[in-house]
Amino acid sequence: MKRILSVLVMFAVLGGVSFALADTNDPIISYSYISNSYASSILTQGDSKISDSFESIDDVIENLEQRIAALSGGYVGYEFAKEYTELSLERGGIVTLAPGASVIPLQGTFLLYQLDGDCIDVSQGAEVGLNTTAQTNHRYFAAEETTVQFISYTNSAKVLVDGYYQYEISGDLPVQVQFIDINGHWAQEAIIYLAQNGIVNGMSELEFSPNIDMSREMFVTVLGRIYGVDTSRYTSSSFSDVDMDTWYGPYVAWASSVGVVEGYGDGVFGTGDVVTRQQMATLIKRYVDYAGLNIEIQNSNYEPFGDDAQLASWAVDSVRWAQQTGLLTGRPGNIFDPNGTATRAEVCTVLFRMLT
Repeated sequence: MKRILSVLVMFAVLGGVSFALADTNDPIISYSYISNSYASSILTQGDSKISDSFESIDDVIENLEQRIAALSGGYVGYEFAKEYTELSLERGGIVTLAPGASVIPLQGTFLLYQLDGDCIDVSQGAEVGLNTTAQTNHRYFAAEETTVQFISYTNSAKVLVDGYYQYEISGDLPVQVQFIDINGHWAQEAIIYLAQNGIVNGMSELEFSPNIDMSREMFVTVLGRIYGVDTSRYTSSSFSDVDMDTWYGPYVAWASSVGVVEGYGDGVFGTGDVVTRQQMATLIKRYVDYAGLNIEIQNSNYEPFGDDAQLASWAVDSVRWAQQTGLLTGRPGNIFDPNGTATRAEVCTVLFRMLT
């Protein structure tokens, strides 16, 4: 190939020279020189230039081949999509990207679950961090020396991928990322601990809802799970507002039978009402006494709250005990806020202290 191109170059040059001689009839340059010495020189020069060009192209091709070989050799088991390929995932499904690959979520909720390196939201032009909820139709790119995993929180989820990738259609969501609304929350450690031990559940598949108030039936159910109640043993309730066919019915019946709850005194438990802070302190104190837990006193001297006068008589001893053991603390301004409601995050924190 190179030789053919050299010959073509030579003929082109000779053709040009021939036309020049035909026009000038210059007797100084002989035809023998042109056909022998000059032609040979032109051929050598052309051959050299073409050879240099081919060597440059060869270098580029070799470099590309080395890069492709490095990628394919370093990601054994990965699939490769030259153009975007659509994947369908269920809850717990994971897409893992190798360096240079990208993903575009089309449908469902995805969390950036694992990250080693730098992940770029190309659509927004910004780097994204761990536990970022991916935005639909945004392109996420795994930078050099980066691997990144996106995990699906929903069924019937879809993504587009290109480059080297691995994927699992479905799986169990790890507890540490089971809820998308607790990342960075002050009660995150407590929530994860209780969720790992099967004590608390989310309000939905995606959210724990740490900042909403906890109901009385939720609170009693959590205590029953901690104790390990056999719910099959409890089939009836003395409370008129407790339906035994609900998820909380057997737990309320258990708590009533062992003296943890007493209800409002008129045959009503208070289903649907939120648990107040003084109710929470009382229920925990009764549970600790019933279960025989050893909760040490951290401060033998009770430090009165500014709103102690608002405590119900039945809650005074429990609130003082809760403060001295460190299970419950006051709110800003040195108040206990006895009638204030307890959020799910607050309850988890108190129970976490009790159990650990």
